[in-house]
Amino acid sequence: MSSNQRQVRFRDAAFHAQNKRCFYCEFPMWSADPSAFSTKLRKRFKVILRFQCTAEHLDPVSAGGPTTSSNIVAACKFCNQTRHKMGTVLKPEDYRRYVRQKVAARRWHPDWAFHLLE
Repeated sequence: MSSNQRQVRFRDAAFHAQNKRCFYCEFPMWSADPSAFSTKLRKRFKVILRFQCTAEHLDPVSAGGPTTSSNIVAACKFCNQTRHKMGTVLKPEDYRRYVRQKVAARRWHPDWAFHLLE
């Protein structure tokens, strides 16, 4: 099995174990088919792309992190990309705290999305 296949398998397992919610922001995510998510929210695909489920390496691959089930969680595309765009990649627990502070202040995802946390 290739590394990519393992990553997809681990991501899918984490997605379901986390009740389809992002490890960092706890917003719901979509995985294979965005159409139901898009229809439910009445938003275009381009808008809901930020909630696509991704495989997030807690210990980044760039720092030697392995593609193992214990190192992969499910994270929305926005959280995953934002973590790695920061100057220094924060440790997962520090980034999670940072994201949740932003979510509590309603400064992470668009206003229309916050009803998803209810």
